[in-house]
Amino acid sequence: MTRSILAPLLAAHLVSPSLSYADTATPDAGSVIFPSFDLVETEIVTSGDTAVFRSRVRGEAGVDIPDATGQFAGSEVFAYVWPTDLDSADIGFDEGQGIVALAVTFHPDFDDAAHGGVNRHIWHPHWVVLASDDDCGAGLKVIDIPEGATPRVPPTWPGVPLLIDSPDYATGFQGDTVEVNVPLDLIGGRVVASGDGITAGLKINSNLHAPLLCVDSSPLVSASASAVPAPRVSPAATEPPARRDAPPCAAACAATLSKTVGDITYAYRSLGTQGEPPLVLLNRFRGTMDEWDPAFLDRLSTARHVIVFDNVGVARTDGNSPERLVGWAEGAAAFIEALGYNQVDLLGFSFGGLVAQELTLQRPDLVRRLVIVGSGAGYVEGANLSERAIEVATRPVNSDEDFLYLFFRDTPTSQAAGRAHLARLRERADAFDRVVSRESWMAMLSAGSDVGTAETSLLTRVGDITQPVLIANGVEDVMIPTYQSFALAQAMPNARLVIYPDSGHAFMFQFPEAFGDDVIRFLSDPA
Repeated sequence: MTRSILAPLLAAHLVSPSLSYADTATPDAGSVIFPSFDLVETEIVTSGDTAVFRSRVRGEAGVDIPDATGQFAGSEVFAYVWPTDLDSADIGFDEGQGIVALAVTFHPDFDDAAHGGVNRHIWHPHWVVLASDDDCGAGLKVIDIPEGATPRVPPTWPGVPLLIDSPDYATGFQGDTVEVNVPLDLIGGRVVASGDGITAGLKINSNLHAPLLCVDSSPLVSASASAVPAPRVSPAATEPPARRDAPPCAAACAATLSKTVGDITYAYRSLGTQGEPPLVLLNRFRGTMDEWDPAFLDRLSTARHVIVFDNVGVARTDGNSPERLVGWAEGAAAFIEALGYNQVDLLGFSFGGLVAQELTLQRPDLVRRLVIVGSGAGYVEGANLSERAIEVATRPVNSDEDFLYLFFRDTPTSQAAGRAHLARLRERADAFDRVVSRESWMAMLSAGSDVGTAETSLLTRVGDITQPVLIANGVEDVMIPTYQSFALAQAMPNARLVIYPDSGHAFMFQFPEAFGDDVIRFLSDPA
């Protein structure tokens, strides 16, 4: 199939046969246009090493979502779709399987995220491979995988019997626009051909037999004005889908707030529904608020009030960073109490994990539950930082390649997840306006040395932490060797340990939904 006819062919299949078209894009009196799906323009362009899939609609993109039915069979999927000229092999399936399209979808009745994650409550991207099927009313289906077949599938295939992939690409809605950023190296480095975009409704087969997922004939879609005139939908034929508030731009758009404590003004952001106790996050070596993955924060904030902040002397918070670990704990405690909280849950990442443990030891009354990720005890015999990791971590300026080496495992899957994570960080308009100064990160190194010997290791004291503790890491952490997590779990009386596969120091940014759910479950556990 040639590039020139691909998009019109897909458009012809996706546009509902029950829609009537006028000679122009202007609807007759009494007809209904669904503005959130009425496409004005679409494009697929390249920006550096990223392919940007973008569509603009006449209304507010993403504001309308399907009604939940409470069951999988017959449930609906709403989608913004970009046809491409990619081969199915470019996205990880066998070659020549069908029409490849990128879709941003919402379906409130089931999850199809990679690695068992939850995504029914958010708009999220998929690659889909499509083909004609008479059982779909002469329309298109997402190609089924026959029972017993073992085709080639991509690493983020969600485990359903369809040629569908669930990559964790940066996806955003802003006003009338929906946009997805796809790293070019994940699709063979090719420039994806532009084509007319489509909006579509899809439906799960009510009898759960193949074809499992058909393009729906329900008239909710509008086709690209550049392909065909905008559809008119008779009010007698259908009612517009129920309007609901779609998930807002959360972490990537959260306002930066401030709180002054003495002569220090802390910068922080607050996400999720206000409630006690909040979950306060303590960041890594050289980390700022901007380096918490928005996908991870958004998942946490679906169930918890989440607070991220820059500690004393870091990035947007003024003052001089302390050179002792206890000083970092005191800075965090002062900030928490200034916000009016008598007790919080803590999540500490890497250096922040050391600070979280010190804070819990110093102020056990202030900490209800503790989550330690990608961290350890400071010194653990035979499991300490390598010279290579220290050299890379302390370079004057770290590149993306440095970050991928330090934080993600050296496998294609983990490295791809790392690049997707970096793309998500850049969703924020003011990301990295402030960075950690050399003076501040040198103070962090000094503070870390407080627990850097066998005699001063946190292993000698963490037996006094009686709060419930969740310790988690990737299977191969080159920054803080994964064995440190195991040693820490052994030393704490009320700790549980989770190790994530094919991942490293920043495993929670590789599995933002899955680990976010683990954290939510742990914090909600009544035990």
